[in-house]
Amino acid sequence: MSKTFATLILILIFLHSSLIGQKILTPEEQLEDVTYLVERLEEIHPNPYAYLSKEDFNQRIEVLKNELRGEMSKSDFANLLMPLVSALGDAHTEMEVPRTAFQEFKEAGGRLFPFLIDIREDQLFVKDHPSYGEAEIIQINNRDINEILEAIRSYVSAERKAFREVVIERNWQSYACFELGEIQTIKLLRDGKELELNKWTEPLSIKRPAAYEMEIVKGKAWLHFNRMTNLGAFKKFLKRSFLSIEEQGIDTLIIDLRQNGGVDSRLGD
Repeated sequence: MSKTFATLILILIFLHSSLIGQKILTPEEQLEDVTYLVERLEEIHPNPYAYLSKEDFNQRIEVLKNELRGEMSKSDFANLLMPLVSALGDAHTEMEVPRTAFQEFKEAGGRLFPFLIDIREDQLFVKDHPSYGEAEIIQINNRDINEILEAIRSYVSAERKAFREVVIERNWQSYACFELGEIQTIKLLRDGKELELNKWTEPLSIKRPAAYEMEIVKGKAWLHFNRMTNLGAFKKFLKRSFLSIEEQGIDTLIIDLRQNGGVDSRLGD
């Protein structure tokens, strides 16, 4: 029996597409998976229709079922299902880009997007790069960036736009690969001039920030709290940080949550 979804309960429900070991799905298997997804969603989630009515959700399912007419790759199938799940508008109920397909693409030497990105007011910018930092990205593979962003946003579950943008920024490589395939060309706007890149040899500038770190800035303690993960390590980090704060006689603490995407609320508590 084909069940290409696994459910993992943390605070609410997360739905992740595994789609492992099955590169092509028949229409019958696709329909079975859609049915299983909805059944598990309603069984496990305490209130799946908090933001989107069940009637609207069922209408979307019927539209989706009409598109299940032939064999489909796991990525094409995910392309149909991800907007369905994200339409629920619940940041704790999501379907990720198929991890195995992305990993296989990387291991095969596929060309990934080479920059960190920053989304500001519906515009995309290169972030923290020595040669192209702050350049605006206007096209990828000859597709307009607004069209690309609109498609990728439909894959991301969120209650608020700001949260959706942070998720996209953090996972841009995998989303860009999923939506665009191999990256062939990037068109930038820098200092008022257009620049097209079709090859790049500089090391990939992808460096994930630490989950939590503290620095002292002008006599103030600045705690960057980027991810709620690993409660045991977080407790040790807090102990070290507050000992340092006490030893240095610092009386101002700034907790920076701007990049925090959540996960384990016990760390927040």
